[in-house]
Amino acid sequence: MDDLRLIWSSDRTLHIRVGTGDTDAVADRVVRVERAIRAAAPQGVADLTPGSNTVMVTMDPAADASVLEPTLRQIASEAADAPAVPAERATVRVPVCYGGDHGPDLDWLADRAGMDAASVVEMHTAAEHTVRLVGFSRPWPACPDRCTRPGSTNRDRAYDRGASASRAGGPGSTHTPRLAGGY
Repeated sequence: MDDLRLIWSSDRTLHIRVGTGDTDAVADRVVRVERAIRAAAPQGVADLTPGSNTVMVTMDPAADASVLEPTLRQIASEAADAPAVPAERATVRVPVCYGGDHGPDLDWLADRAGMDAASVVEMHTAAEHTVRLVGFSRPWPACPDRCTRPGSTNRDRAYDRGASASRAGGPGSTHTPRLAGGY
């Protein structure tokens, strides 16, 4: 695979980048690489953490990185180039509240998108959302220009516990900002 890269972030942490961008093909490669490394269980691998386009490999302190790196490169290369395998999928219904205290920017978003609030809610609830990652990271949801408040960025906002960032039908997100300047 041409865009496979191994990137060291510490003496014990190696990121295997399997592609660029946020695409289904890259996400499928991440899953294949993570599963292949887990199945091969090379000695010295302490933990695997899949990301949007990487698999982070944490090594045991006693592992010899110079021996483990070529093994991981070989496993990752073979897995990344393998045919896609249908992923196991589960449908989870998540209760969501819109407007009022639960979404004070719903009317603003609807106006900005040239829609009414009911249409925004209908569009969001009608879509099937794919969750690729679950975990904690500073909330940096992607939001297209039509959903960004003038003069601010998503990085300037904090998000309430339980706030949502999701993608459906293309780039975009919904979120509930709390206060500017932190989280």
